[in-house]
Amino acid sequence: MPKVRGYRGMEIIIHRKLFDHIKLRHPDLLRKLKLADAQDLIRAVANVLQNPHEVYVDDKKAHYYIQDLNDIFMVVIVYEGVVRTTYLLG
Repeated sequence: MPKVRGYRGMEIIIHRKLFDHIKLRHPDLLRKLKLADAQDLIRAVANVLQNPHEVYVDDKKAHYYIQDLNDIFMVVIVYEGVVRTTYLLG
């Protein structure tokens, strides 16, 4: 399973099954960002984790990494050191 260091140096796990989840629940993300496979998605998620424009932490300690992609925002949610999901806003 791929691991990446976030912008603050925290190690974050990106499970390969994330691609299946995104394909099922957020197919618009794959289409709009032209991500063809799991490797493309992992690279895009890693980029957000390493270069976020904003990061918010909720009361349950989930981290919301947000990157502005010009006309849309990519959000990556990390909880307990694992990417749980990612989606687009805007």
